[in-house]
Amino acid sequence: MWWIFVISLITIPVFIYFDNGQISENDLTRIDKLILSENSYYNPGGGKGSTPSLKLNITATNRTLVINYEEYSCVTNKVILDNFKQGDTISIKIDKSNLDNFYSTTFLSKFVKLYGLTKNNKDYISLSCRNKVSTKKTNAATNATIASAILSLIFALFILRPKTKYQAVGQFPIHPILIVLIVWLVIYIAFR
Repeated sequence: MWWIFVISLITIPVFIYFDNGQISENDLTRIDKLILSENSYYNPGGGKGSTPSLKLNITATNRTLVINYEEYSCVTNKVILDNFKQGDTISIKIDKSNLDNFYSTTFLSKFVKLYGLTKNNKDYISLSCRNKVSTKKTNAATNATIASAILSLIFALFILRPKTKYQAVGQFPIHPILIVLIVWLVIYIAFR
């Protein structure tokens, strides 16, 4: 049970560092004058690993533009479905790393995540809203991890009686808190 406590505490800085994907305008590139090849449509998701999303197809490439995860939380289905129809000209913002291969598609790279969507000078995806949602999700994951660490510690201290060769001494060879501190120190040094 001590290991569950240690693993829970170790994952807290990992959630904070890796899961809180804040995006700035500098991370994005804008592509203008794209024409929709069909009406925008809603994908309800469902099943393992599939989340609700809005999808748009464009004529310049076989790629499908996807509004999902944090960005999906910041838009209204009806607004997108009513305003993005076949033949409309739009502008999008995507991650700069997707620009080089934007016009060529493969089976593995058919979808492009949208961080900005504009039609007739009206923005439909707010980057600040997206970043707020990302922060909320990270905080929720961190709080859940802290709660599981506290519960496993209580369980280990008050309910379990470990049967180890160190039971006579009353301690483990390395204290779990020491392990957590060492791991946090290594993560801090590696990612500062």
